[in-house]
Amino acid sequence: MSNKKRRGLAFLLGAAAGATITYFLTTEEGKKWRKETIKRTREFSRRVSDQAQEQLDYIARSMETFVENRQEQAEDIVEKGSEKIAETSEKMESSFQRGMRKAKHRMEQ
Repeated sequence: MSNKKRRGLAFLLGAAAGATITYFLTTEEGKKWRKETIKRTREFSRRVSDQAQEQLDYIARSMETFVENRQEQAEDIVEKGSEKIAETSEKMESSFQRGMRKAKHRMEQ
């Protein structure tokens, strides 16, 4: 394609684009189209925002549940550990008492 033909084609495309833009900026149909496009864009943005908020709420609830479950598990572990320590302490005390009785008995002999 020659340089003149390319320039001519570019001119025609530019003119068509300019006419289209002018049409949408100045005619009643163009104004209606713009208003409708803006309205649809706002509605789409609102829906996306609502969906994003729903997802954030879901994630927040999930995290709360996760933290609560881990907290309950930690409390169970502490409680069971405390019980084990108490049992072990009692066993040690009983063993100590038996040892003391044996030692006393031997000393008396």
